[in-house]
Amino acid sequence: MASLRRKPNSRYYIACFTGVNKKQLQRSTKTTDKKTALKLANEFEDAYRQKRTATQVRKVILDAHEALSGHRLESVTVRDYMDRWTNTCKGTVAPRTHEKYETTARQFISYLGTRADDDLMMVTRADIESFRDQVASRLSAGSANLARKIICVAFGKAVKDGIISVNPAERHDKIKVGEDKGPRRTLSVEEITRLLGAADEEWKGIILFGLYTGQRIGDIVRMTWQNVDLLAGTTGEIRFITQKTKRRMALPIHPVLRLYLENLPAGEDPKAPLFPKANAVIGRTKNGATGTLSNQFRDLLESVGMVEVRAQDNKKRGQGRNVRRVVSEVSFHCLRHTATTLLKSAGGQESVVKEIIGHSSDAVSRLYTHFNVDDLNRLVSLLPDVTAGKKKPMKNAS
Repeated sequence: MASLRRKPNSRYYIACFTGVNKKQLQRSTKTTDKKTALKLANEFEDAYRQKRTATQVRKVILDAHEALSGHRLESVTVRDYMDRWTNTCKGTVAPRTHEKYETTARQFISYLGTRADDDLMMVTRADIESFRDQVASRLSAGSANLARKIICVAFGKAVKDGIISVNPAERHDKIKVGEDKGPRRTLSVEEITRLLGAADEEWKGIILFGLYTGQRIGDIVRMTWQNVDLLAGTTGEIRFITQKTKRRMALPIHPVLRLYLENLPAGEDPKAPLFPKANAVIGRTKNGATGTLSNQFRDLLESVGMVEVRAQDNKKRGQGRNVRRVVSEVSFHCLRHTATTLLKSAGGQESVVKEIIGHSSDAVSRLYTHFNVDDLNRLVSLLPDVTAGKKKPMKNAS
């Protein structure tokens, strides 16, 4: 039997009723009259129980609502709403974010199949969970959690606009991100020396920037000469805004990095990139993606024997972006872990290291810290001997 409820922050009654397969559904009646709202709830339930087509159900509901309340209720299919939502978001979010919104919306529509032409209200919590799990089975837990979050944003806008009364994607548990994400580690001095020996001059500089600033590869290759001030302070300074977090950074220049910059040919244009070839690579990609550079670094790792040589890439295997990606434990991002660990090993306070690397919290900073056995042994050896001094002789037990 249909029933009613009302949210504390809304004056409209919400119809609660049972559809086909005993699915519990809810829809705003857009009326404050309880008697009218209950009639609408019963009409909604009857329409869904008679197993009509999606188009017929929507027509019955719209006609019943107009007859009983006096005004037309908005109704939209899942497919039409997701198209509308992604178009509305364009220009209000970053291009790469909008691209992700569109990709996730298409994946959700594909997952629903013919049900994408049902009313938006027909999507349930179980549908969202099943979609999330399907993404996790193909890609990763992190990708699945992000997909769920995007769908939640979309349905949240539908609730705000009064199209639906409940967001089915809210209050979902995240899938635990485990081994599928790939472990990260630091690089040893010996490994970095091997990489520098095999790298060309531009990649040497990119690696040195990764180690001595701890920054992401995208931020490094976007740097121009106007980001560098060799006269600032006693060491010089690198100033920039991170692409991912929009954090304003001002970092001292390590002597090794300063020497590299002083020997680097510089033109008269302050907007000229420090690393022209790498900068051109991301300039040719959609929204400045760094995947090509990551693959180039992977090739460098292979050349010095730090990772296994890949026989074929995903494209050659007939696979693409919709398959689970095997993440290597060694990548350019390891330099960010290495910088964090070395700074803390040198005695840097967590708050200071966090500021240099640009981490948002102490918890994230700790995830990037990997002390080796020698570091731990050295620290443990510094603990005082609390037994030093007078020691009482043991009494004979007899």
